[in-house]
Formats: sequence, C-alpha cells, structure tokens
Amino acid sequence: MDSNYYHEVNYSVCRTGKLEQYYTLYRSATSGLKGVWARSSCLYLGNLSHELDKAMVKAESKAGNNATIEYYEEPRKEYDNFTAFDLKWKNGKNCYYSYPSQDFFTIWRDNKDLLKQMGFWISKAKTGEFMVFCKLDETKDFSVLPSLKDDYPTIENGRQLLTGKLISVKFKVNEWDDSGSGYYRATFELESGYKVNGTLPKAIDPKGNINKMFYFNGTVEDQGKGFGFYKRPAKVSQVN
Repeated sequence: MDSNYYHEVNYSVCRTGKLEQYYTLYRSATSGLKGVWARSSCLYLGNLSHELDKAMVKAESKAGNNATIEYYEEPRKEYDNFTAFDLKWKNGKNCYYSYPSQDFFTIWRDNKDLLKQMGFWISKAKTGEFMVFCKLDETKDFSVLPSLKDDYPTIENGRQLLTGKLISVKFKVNEWDDSGSGYYRATFELESGYKVNGTLPKAIDPKGNINKMFYFNGTVEDQGKGFGFYKRPAKVSQVN
C-alpha cells in the first residue's frame, strides 16, 4: 500500500427532527491517494432512538467498538465529493460523472481494462460530448489508480512503413447514411509501443485478426503522448 494513501471513518450522533425528538447516526469518511484522488462524504444512516443513552449504545453496535463516535446538538450537513484525474466530478445517481480531458483519454487508452475493473466507463451524451462515469464501492482498490507515464514513444510525421499488432477493431456507422452503412476503425500497436488509429485496411478481415502482426505503408499524424492517426494505408501484409 502506498504510504501516501489515507482512509479514515468517523460516526456522529446528532439531534434531528422538527421537535429535535430524534437522535440520528451519520457516517463521515475521507480517503484518497495524495495528489491523485480523494473522496470525502458525510451520509445519513438512520434514526437511532428518542433517548440519547439508547442512541449511543445503538451507534456503538452499528459502528463497531473501535469506531470514533462524536455527539452534536445539530444535524450534520450531508455531502459526497470525489476528485480524480484533475477533473471536476459531480455526484449523480449512484455514481460520479465528469467530462474527460485529453490527459484522461491518454490514461484511459493506456489502462482501459484496469479502469473498467475499478468502476470507470466512458459514454457519449446526447449532445455528442464524451462523459466519464465512476461507480465507487468498498471493493475497489483506488491505491493503484493509474496516471500519465513519465515518457511516451514518439514517431515522425509523414509517409512511412508501419509494423504493428492489431489490438482493436470497431465498426463506425456512417452518420450521413440512414441505411446503417459504415466502416471499421482499427488501432495498431507498433513495435515501439506507439499506437496508431485509422480506417482498417480492406486487405485485413475485421474478424479473427486481433493480436496478429501486420505491416503497411501509411501517413502518420502524431497527436502526442504515444498516439497518432494514420491514413491512406497501402501494401498491407501479415507478418509471419
């Protein structure tokens, strides 16, 4: 566990109700990895009793003998905040959401499987904007939240021979054609680790070729951080 990781939970018993007739339990928690992510919350757990002594006994039973329990004469203010990847997150229905930055897209590209396991996913809103969501629960280990790499492979712009492994193929519907026609986009990981994305060459079958090596001529436009686009692929061959 990273020494910069922290996690603390406290409980509060407060007087609530219009006539201040209840003693109510709240749970406050803070956790995070310094400089990477943080979550803080104060949530209502339920009414305990009309009597303080009974309420404190029930609170200890619910919180555990080693938990810190504080008493307040007034209700606590409820909140549930989350920060990660330098994005501004909002609390939605059972999850957090934000609008991804270019740096986040880079981290997502490099760590997609891990981030999905941790409860992150990306979806496109009706406005056409991409949104990133995160569903947290106690089983997620956020001490391993990935970040940008210290360095990325580079490539020269222009026409060149590309040799790489086909790592993904996605069908894209033609937005200007109501018939449902479309084309395939492909991502290749080159020998240097650099990734390029472009229209799948017609010589490559979109099915059954994932993780196979190919080489072809293509014109590269570098986008930075180990990623670029290729166009006009030609002279495609599979590497034996």
